[in-house]
Amino acid sequence: MRKTIKIAGASVLIGLIICALVSNILMISMYIAIRRELADVTRFTTPLTAEVVEDVCKKFSLQTDDPRCQPGATVYAREIYPDIKSYLYDLPKDRANEEEVSKLLGLYEYYREPMSRLSNGHEYYQVWYDLRGDRINRLVISYRKDGSIKRITISIYRSF
Repeated sequence: MRKTIKIAGASVLIGLIICALVSNILMISMYIAIRRELADVTRFTTPLTAEVVEDVCKKFSLQTDDPRCQPGATVYAREIYPDIKSYLYDLPKDRANEEEVSKLLGLYEYYREPMSRLSNGHEYYQVWYDLRGDRINRLVISYRKDGSIKRITISIYRSF
């Protein structure tokens, strides 16, 4: 009887381990598929217009020899957002605010959330910017109540 219980217990344990491994393999393969889909910037959107590329290159001090800033360059919003994010985070504290961002990105603002209050009492609001205007690749900036930049995120719309 004890041998039967030990064998049954071992079988259950092996079954659980196999289930866990299969589950992990499925989750990893789904993660890889999602990452591959997101890596293809051409799948859900189109390149920025030449005017937008010129505007961004000028306003965010991208080097004139930057390949993205060359006439006729094919540039997607997602390829340029990290430079915008770095530029804004590097602004001096007295200029790292919504007023300054509006000067730079005001043309591309498309959504503004109302003020939110967290359980710890902190208040913030978010403004969404989209260089392409298709709401696929967005730059979302969270501002503190005083208008200073709290956080900048790059948001990608997914259809799945």
